[in-house]
Amino acid sequence: MSNFSMFMKQFNLSFENKPIDNNNIPVPINNAKFGILSLEAEPCDINSQEQDFIFTIDRSGSMSDRCSDGRNKMQHIIHTLKNMILYFFENPNINSYISVFAFDDTCICVIERTKVTKINIQQVLLKVENIYPLGSTNIELALKNLSTYVENIKTSNPSNNISNIFMTDGEATTGSKNLTTLKNLVNNEIDNAFIGVGFNHDIILLEHISSHKNSSYHFIDALEKAGLVYGEILHNILYKHLIDTHITIENGLIYDYLNNQWVNNLFIGTIVGEANKTFHIVSDNPDNCKIILNCKNNDNNLLFQANIINSPDTDHTIYLFRQRTLQLLFNVKEIQTKLFNAREESTGIRIFNKENKFNYNLRVNETKKQEIKLKDQLRLFLDEIKKYMSDNDLNDNKILKNLCDDIYICYKTIGTKYGNMYTTARQVSQATQRCYTVSNTPQPEDNMFDTSFGAPTIFRNFCFPNDKFGHQSEEIKDPLEVRHDLSLFEDLPYLTPVATRIMRDISSSTDEPISD
Repeated sequence: MSNFSMFMKQFNLSFENKPIDNNNIPVPINNAKFGILSLEAEPCDINSQEQDFIFTIDRSGSMSDRCSDGRNKMQHIIHTLKNMILYFFENPNINSYISVFAFDDTCICVIERTKVTKINIQQVLLKVENIYPLGSTNIELALKNLSTYVENIKTSNPSNNISNIFMTDGEATTGSKNLTTLKNLVNNEIDNAFIGVGFNHDIILLEHISSHKNSSYHFIDALEKAGLVYGEILHNILYKHLIDTHITIENGLIYDYLNNQWVNNLFIGTIVGEANKTFHIVSDNPDNCKIILNCKNNDNNLLFQANIINSPDTDHTIYLFRQRTLQLLFNVKEIQTKLFNAREESTGIRIFNKENKFNYNLRVNETKKQEIKLKDQLRLFLDEIKKYMSDNDLNDNKILKNLCDDIYICYKTIGTKYGNMYTTARQVSQATQRCYTVSNTPQPEDNMFDTSFGAPTIFRNFCFPNDKFGHQSEEIKDPLEVRHDLSLFEDLPYLTPVATRIMRDISSSTDEPISD
């Protein structure tokens, strides 16, 4: 096996002694026991490899929409982009070049491939400030431009690490809207982060084109939190520790959240420095369960085998709650996707199944029945977690608080026109244990409920009062008697010191002048 101490602080496997309750956690193994695989990576230095960052910014007319603080969407994104540029400038050990494109129904190069220096920093910032909202949205054109640009960089700089950070706030209004066509334009050999801004972005499109193994979907639910999202993306690129990571298991199975299945091989992609990850395992033969982590560091292939650490007192109740939460998030997403697809088919926006195009009402009514049943499960499950927290003096446990956040937000948004993006974002964040997660939901005037989803006409109040980072700071009284305090930024369970620092740096003010 590879040199463990260079890369890992721990890679341990432990099981409970009692069998799984199959009513709560269905597994395809008889008499299975539940275990967790705990992975903690060593800190690492910033990647010294030459980096290319390509920022693609939506400058369509909707980016002129005003936010609650009086600034428009474009001003918020420019603020965040300037912070990113300043971060590169203030950290010359990052060997990076930046390129910036802006698109509407055309695509322009705002900043040609540039290394930010003391000589050009003011000019670079000025160019970014001069991006203005204009026309319609042609995502196909932007992706084609990106594809050509990436190939040119790869040809002239074949050893560079290239990252695409692509932001849009709306739907494609011109150009191709075909999901397969657009996905095929994405280069899966580079890192791709696709960011949906606000409540009107096309979650189906972004989720589809980000389904490559080196791609990710992110949701900025409040523009003042854009720096947190961009900051986490930047951290994940700069502090890559292990890449192309797979977990394989013998005499057991590992949970795959995307498909709600238990499998014997799971791709988990990149592991960053300081990462602390937990995976869920089941086995009917825990003593002989063998788990191998197969990954790369630079061009070196590495193998790590998990240590089995068992005790008669092992209690994984917290992670059993997490497993049940992930299952419920999958079920909510399934319901939400059915409602969304039915509406899209009925209106002819997207045809997923031509034979069912005219069965919209029947399908929605049946799905709404499933939704009502699922809402009851969510409410009861939230009560169960909260009782466990209270009974065991765990009201401040960050993992359990975060699970309650997941359940609460899904309960509040299921069946609404924004439910798909919220459920997807919370599911991905919980399963991959991201530092940032969405919590700021639309205000009543944002037309939260769409009658085409069969939703009630009376708005159910869940306008979260925001702190600096858009998180709820006081209890909300809900007409349906579901009450919960959302976590503050500092209470999120998967933050690491370096990631937190970068996220705050990218969120900070850029009003201070650059010193000569």
